[in-house]
Amino acid sequence: MSTERFTTLRELRRRPARSAATVVVLALSLAALGVLAVPSISSAVLDDLAERDAMAHITLQVTPIEDPSLADGVLLSSIPGVTAAETRTETATIGPDGSAVTVVGIDARAQSVNVLSAIEGRLPTAPGEALVTPALAEAGHAVGETLEGPAGELSVVGVGNTASFDAEPAVVVDGDVLTAPNTVLLRLEDPTEAALDSTVSDVRALLAEHGVTLTGFPELNIDGAHPLAQEISMVAVMIGMLGVVAGIVALVLLASTTAAIIADRSAEVAVLRAMGSGPRATRRRLRRIAMTTAALAAVVGIPLGLAVANLMSRMVLERFAAVTPGFGISVPLVAGSLAFLLLGARLVSAPAARRLVSRPLASALRDSDGRPFGDRWYQRSAARLPAA
Repeated sequence: MSTERFTTLRELRRRPARSAATVVVLALSLAALGVLAVPSISSAVLDDLAERDAMAHITLQVTPIEDPSLADGVLLSSIPGVTAAETRTETATIGPDGSAVTVVGIDARAQSVNVLSAIEGRLPTAPGEALVTPALAEAGHAVGETLEGPAGELSVVGVGNTASFDAEPAVVVDGDVLTAPNTVLLRLEDPTEAALDSTVSDVRALLAEHGVTLTGFPELNIDGAHPLAQEISMVAVMIGMLGVVAGIVALVLLASTTAAIIADRSAEVAVLRAMGSGPRATRRRLRRIAMTTAALAAVVGIPLGLAVANLMSRMVLERFAAVTPGFGISVPLVAGSLAFLLLGARLVSAPAARRLVSRPLASALRDSDGRPFGDRWYQRSAARLPAA
């Protein structure tokens, strides 16, 4: 580290309380900018969930598929552009509290689309076993409990979910205990709108050859987005708009505190000039102090900003998607916050240093704040005291 850097840190330590207060103020204003990263962090979490669970790009509700060659998904996988195909049985029933509950029959050993995973316990692998979603587990159907299913009593062996119905009450059972599959799930190599429409036409023709027809409109997941991505994005953007206000406040604080840091060194600058220090060297010294203060604020403020962004993202995702995300790092937030502080401090300190250095030397030497002695009430009181 150079002698100039040692000098800068030593000058900050000369006023530890004031320097610490300045760093804290700038750090808090920077942390408030963390809400700007809520949309990006929330979207990244939902994209990861959709990819992890291999969410279906096309979902078709159809009449029961009786042909085993079609039910096993092999024929569906042969359609051009299809990378994974699976059939399931889905039916609706009434839960213990009178609410609608979806019953899903799957082959837990061969999942390829809308993959279910167990949060607690395990997946059902035999008749009489069931996995429930967190919504039902919270209602009292935990692991070890029993509930009434469409074909008799079921023992809950696990709690789990998939991105397709994270927040919905659903019961997952072994597909063998239900009737023939009535749902077709497909994933495509290129899930664009045009490719999805073309594939739906091909699937419809293949199903018709086996006497199967659609019972509802196709559900298309363009670009593989999470089903809640649009709703959560709107909420996250509304929260992120608060960052605009926080940015304006942070900009004002940065300008005022940086100017105050430089103006506070009026007497020091006057002494340096009286000792022969050139204007350029003096301005550089003042800018370095401002930049060092901003860098220290960034060290504190950026982690705080990430904490704010993750806290807000977690609140949004838990409330609307029943998802508890891990800690995420927004690279644009880190880079933008660092550039905001350092570049802002550089831009604000330059004219402030120029004004201070250009002041008349006699005026600068008179007092530290550039105002004549006697301008304040306590200075006038001290002037009236008799000399010893």
